[in-house]
Amino acid sequence: MRKFFLLFLSVLFIAGAAWANPELPKSETPVYITSFGQSQDANFVNLLGKRINLERYYEALGTPKDEKWSSAKALIAVLGGSGKGLGAAGMNLASEKERCDSLLASAREGKKLIIGMHIGGEDRRGPNSEAFIPYAGEVDFMVVRADGNKDGYFTKLCEEKKIPLYVVENTKGIEGVLKGIFGLE
Repeated sequence: MRKFFLLFLSVLFIAGAAWANPELPKSETPVYITSFGQSQDANFVNLLGKRINLERYYEALGTPKDEKWSSAKALIAVLGGSGKGLGAAGMNLASEKERCDSLLASAREGKKLIIGMHIGGEDRRGPNSEAFIPYAGEVDFMVVRADGNKDGYFTKLCEEKKIPLYVVENTKGIEGVLKGIFGLE
């Protein structure tokens, strides 16, 4: 009986989470994908985009000076820090935050849709990500994998900042989000 009750609660939770997701924003392409924190999660979003034929630019160290930036209609900032990634990129925490801030400022100025994504789950909520996770409060729309929000951090932040929060159960769910936002369904 206990197993049935737990299964029932799980189904109820998943159904409730799906019901609570906001409508996806709409954007034209191309989209500019970059990491905020130099984790490999941004490359994964890029590969998902490739799989669904999303017109996109992926630049791990992208800046508003990049020639591809001016034609982009949206920015996907994938939040998650990696000490190894920062080191390999020749960046430190301050220079990476400066790069992220300049992209956000330029995106706002250019009226680009700013989509934040945290798809690394609990693994990307550690000390290396602490400086980059708060960027979720500076985007137009936030997408998070459920296990990265177990403590309700993104829910609370997005409610405070009035940012729509879309929760996916697994990383594969990002494909549907990308299709919906960029009209690929």
